[in-house]
Amino acid sequence: MKKHHEDWLSIEESHAFQTKLKALHEITRLLSEADSVDAVCRLAVELGCDQLGFNRLGIWFFDEHDENYIIGTFGIDEEGNIRDERDQHIKVNFKEPFLELFQTKAIKALRHDGDLQDHAGNVIGQGELVVTIFWDGERKLGWLSVDNFISNEPVTNTDLELLALYGATIGQIIVRKRTEHALHISEAAALHFQSKLKMLHEVTTALAQPTSFDEFCYQAIALGRSKLGFDRLGLWFFDSDPEYIVGSFGTDETGEIRDERGQRVSSKTGFENMVEMLDGRVFASTQNGLLYNDRQEVIGAGWTAAAVVWDGNNSMGWLSTDNFFKQQPLTHYELELLALYADTLGHLAAVRKAQDTLTSERNMLRTIIDTVPDFIFVKDLMGRFMLVNRASWEAATNANTENDLIGKTDFDIHEKELAEHYWQDDLRVISTGQPIQNVEEPGHIADRTRYLLTTKVPLYDPSGKIMGLVGVARDITHLKETERQAHDLAIERERIQVLKEFIANISHDLRTPLTVINTSLYLLEKLTDPQKQQDKLLIIKQQAALLERLIVDILTMFRLENIGKPLHRPVNCNDLLLNICENLQTSAREKQIMMTINLAKNLPKLQGDQDDLHRMLANLVQNAIAYTPDGGKVIITTYLHEPTNSFVAEIADTGKGISLNDLPHIFDHFYRVDKARSVETGSGSTGLGLSIAKRIVELHGGKIEVESILGEGSIFRVFLPYLQNNP
Repeated sequence: MKKHHEDWLSIEESHAFQTKLKALHEITRLLSEADSVDAVCRLAVELGCDQLGFNRLGIWFFDEHDENYIIGTFGIDEEGNIRDERDQHIKVNFKEPFLELFQTKAIKALRHDGDLQDHAGNVIGQGELVVTIFWDGERKLGWLSVDNFISNEPVTNTDLELLALYGATIGQIIVRKRTEHALHISEAAALHFQSKLKMLHEVTTALAQPTSFDEFCYQAIALGRSKLGFDRLGLWFFDSDPEYIVGSFGTDETGEIRDERGQRVSSKTGFENMVEMLDGRVFASTQNGLLYNDRQEVIGAGWTAAAVVWDGNNSMGWLSTDNFFKQQPLTHYELELLALYADTLGHLAAVRKAQDTLTSERNMLRTIIDTVPDFIFVKDLMGRFMLVNRASWEAATNANTENDLIGKTDFDIHEKELAEHYWQDDLRVISTGQPIQNVEEPGHIADRTRYLLTTKVPLYDPSGKIMGLVGVARDITHLKETERQAHDLAIERERIQVLKEFIANISHDLRTPLTVINTSLYLLEKLTDPQKQQDKLLIIKQQAALLERLIVDILTMFRLENIGKPLHRPVNCNDLLLNICENLQTSAREKQIMMTINLAKNLPKLQGDQDDLHRMLANLVQNAIAYTPDGGKVIITTYLHEPTNSFVAEIADTGKGISLNDLPHIFDHFYRVDKARSVETGSGSTGLGLSIAKRIVELHGGKIEVESILGEGSIFRVFLPYLQNNP
């Protein structure tokens, strides 16, 4: 049966079909060795079930005297056992769609859903029935039927094709067996013909070995002459344009095999005599006709014979012979043998072409997936690789070919942690039937860590069951690196912008106190009043102190921005706060500010840089005092926040508060909520205190929060992680 290869078979289907085709060749040999038609039928039923996997199988013949009746041979009963049905003689009652089989001599099988019957015509169930007709020349010989009564498994398209080929094979063998029987009339002729038939079986087996269609055609000519005894032989096929025929191989005038593959001739001009001779017939011959070479030049006169080569549905071409060398008439047996040989070649050519097409398509698919730079793989239910493309095995460690990975799992290739990650993905796809699409995951290529974009989809067998998965992974390391570089570039640009703003602010804030100092020095030189001189000296000292603090803060900020991690040592933050409050008590008393300290007892020590933590807490307490008006309050509280395993320090004040507009910017470099406290006024604010505090907190893995109500006060809350087992 002609295979529509535009629907590609899966790897499993292709392998299974080719295996059964090989089994069919062996079955053909066994059936050919049977000693009678009955033996052929019984063995065909047995081997069709055992070797080819058919369910219930039955062979029926048309009554030679009345084609409205059929005669049974052997079949499978409802229990799966072989049943002798030779006593059955039933009237034919074929309905649609099987009537189509009687209208063409094609090797074809048709499927129908409906009632299933036993050998006597009784309905025994519902299911699929498949029938193929086999022919004896122009006469319907009988049919081969299969149903799925026992297995209830659907009949696949490959089953249809296989059944059609099997039916054609059985028909051919039965024709041979009947021919053998008829030839017993002349014992000597029959013995000779049988020897040729046996040789035909050997030739058939030999012709199953070639690995290409061209080699098959070459061997068909060589074996036809050397084993079957034909004179000159030629094998021609119709072109894709049926108006033309193309050569394959033939025999020249010296008896050597000639390559005729370059010949393409119009069937209406060069071979009109052959077309007319074969018109509607399986084989034909003429005597006392003209003999030609491959160029259609007359080389003599004698017998010419030809037989049609069928591919199942249509005539593929013809096999021709003549008596150019022997100059002996062609006997009836030789013509019969020629027809059988042509029929065999047609059957084998159809199989060979189907195999070549499958091989070509598989090679094309293989070339495609091996050309793709992505990693393509197929795994079974156990995670074993069934197929990998070139990119996959070239990227694997210690793999030089595809076979080095076939049968292995990710655990044989990757580290355990990575292999377990892949296996969990595989299990999810196999167990749920849901694909994983475009998932970014780590991978190893040539011992280097890479990033892969992976898709995995379930792989189904013909019955719809999941048999594994198909995966495609793309190396996106370069893309990720590009993204990282773009991210780093954006950060670097941001750092440059911040640096520009930082330099601008530094220039302004350094210039202001220097200007005040220079002005004061100039006036100091002009003044003679001692009191006024003292006033100017005081201003100079204040600006110098401001300048010193600004430089210290700038250097501190620069250091904090460029260190990786602070030096970690045990630090008691309660002790730091007590020291800070003691040092700032004088400043608080000058403004009559009440400082309240509520420190939780038995707090664990923190791991950090004591000097930096002291600076951070001191900045917060100094700000609270500075921004709280006379007579206000500053409350310092510490406690543990167990949900985050953090030490918390709260510095609350009853100061001016911070507006909603200022609140998002208070941790920015050189940002001052109270512009009156800038360096220009000489009041002492550098605008870096909160920036430094936040950076120190972040370097210690913590965070800083602020709550504020304008006119009522603010609360700064610092969270610093601690070790649970660190007392």
